[in-house]
Amino acid sequence: MKPNSRNLVALLQQAEDYATASVEGVLPWMREDLRRPDRLYHAYTRTRLGLEVHYLFPNLGGAQRTLLVNLLEARNSFEVGLRFARKRSGQGPDVRRRGRLVGGWEAKFRDLRVRSRSLVKLPQLTAAQKKMLLTVFLALPGSQ
Repeated sequence: MKPNSRNLVALLQQAEDYATASVEGVLPWMREDLRRPDRLYHAYTRTRLGLEVHYLFPNLGGAQRTLLVNLLEARNSFEVGLRFARKRSGQGPDVRRRGRLVGGWEAKFRDLRVRSRSLVKLPQLTAAQKKMLLTVFLALPGSQ
């Protein structure tokens, strides 16, 4: 599909609609529950990741982009957990708890990674998008 002005306008409108809906989803939480910054941070992170995926993969369907958002969120959480665990190596119940958390994020990332591998074979993806999937989204943390 060659980009023409009608396609570009439609894509820009979809991106604007997505961003507007995402921000509107975050705003009520800000007003209702200012004592729960974890909810606000999670909503902000999901919105930001969603916008990144939408920008990078506008030619994928909503379910496929949601899968990539989930994959990127799990990968980022796993990577942060690994960094934290390396800095705080030691003994005790806190270390075991962190190990379980990191293990949980690793399992979630690996599961989503397996489910997302088929996206690389989609004919509508450009070579640059396939490379992005392989080198960023599907890569193990620390392997870049």
